[in-house]
Amino acid sequence: MTIKWFNNDEFHERKNAKSVKKSAFYALVDDRRNQITEAKYEFINDFQPNSLAVAGFKGRQGIIDKEGNEVTEFKYYWIDPFDENGIARVGIGTKHGLINEKGKELTKIKYDYIWKFRSNRLAKFELNGRYGLLDKNGKEVVKAKYDSIGVFQKNGLAIVKLKGKYGLINEDGKEVVSLKYESIANFQGNGLAIVRFAGKYGLIDQEGNEVVEPKYTIMYEFNRGLAKVIISGKCGSIDENGNEVVKPGNQH
Repeated sequence: MTIKWFNNDEFHERKNAKSVKKSAFYALVDDRRNQITEAKYEFINDFQPNSLAVAGFKGRQGIIDKEGNEVTEFKYYWIDPFDENGIARVGIGTKHGLINEKGKELTKIKYDYIWKFRSNRLAKFELNGRYGLLDKNGKEVVKAKYDSIGVFQKNGLAIVKLKGKYGLINEDGKEVVSLKYESIANFQGNGLAIVRFAGKYGLIDQEGNEVVEPKYTIMYEFNRGLAKVIISGKCGSIDENGNEVVKPGNQH
């Protein structure tokens, strides 16, 4: 059955020598023009691939299907399109939440903001000035405790910050690297990341092991398997195992 919608278009009615504006309302009809729903909606958006559409009723929004069934209550201020996970972000007042295609609320409508889901099927959220992560079931994989959460890198790790210190978490929310560093750079192609501790620079691997303890004044990214380092004003080079291939000795 092909489903279309129609409206009884906005019109002006002459009443007591005045022009009175009448509101338009929308309904669903089938391909034979049989009306499926009452003409009561303020709008009906296009149907999404999952055969659901956002509609408006009495200043609020909800979801209807192609049979005219109301899948959700009409209580939301806004509803985003459903994503590839079958999840839509919704809002009431200034608070955000998540619903699925059956209209079930996967979370309470309590978050200050929810970002879109990433390819790892995790979504960052903000709650009371702190950040955490939700999975596609609405579960808080990471509670709202960090000052910031970076984008997950190809190795499945994300940089997190709390009280001026940085660490790393994996996609299960586990802290792979404790929050102790003054900075952590993104991982390079060799699986190493530059870290700073007590004003000095070193290297960690993807398991959080310190390949090079923080001791250098400056450390540059690797180029052709070597990284330039400076300590006490003297230049040198290290390899990807942390060995000093060129001992610091030349003045910078």
